[in-house]
Amino acid sequence: MAVELQQAIAITSMASSELDSSPTDRSKAVSAAKWRVGKACRFVGQSAIQIHGGIGTTAELPVSRYFKRTAAFENRFGSSDHHLQRYIGLMRESDA
Repeated sequence: MAVELQQAIAITSMASSELDSSPTDRSKAVSAAKWRVGKACRFVGQSAIQIHGGIGTTAELPVSRYFKRTAAFENRFGSSDHHLQRYIGLMRESDA
């Protein structure tokens, strides 16, 4: 979980450093970051539920609320799958 968090932080930092780049490079960086952070959120959330067992899905622990928020975040501004496909398309365009 810590590795996923660090990877998400690193790619977000990389994407923010690309904001002054060309529109294509910026779009690739942001889509890559959105995909990676969404994947990390899903993994960390599911792992937290697993660690806490069945009680992790109840309203008694903040874990359940955080997991719901990460699920909503993943679909905001396009799902992780959407951004992965967008990134692949942008890579193909830049190679052509």
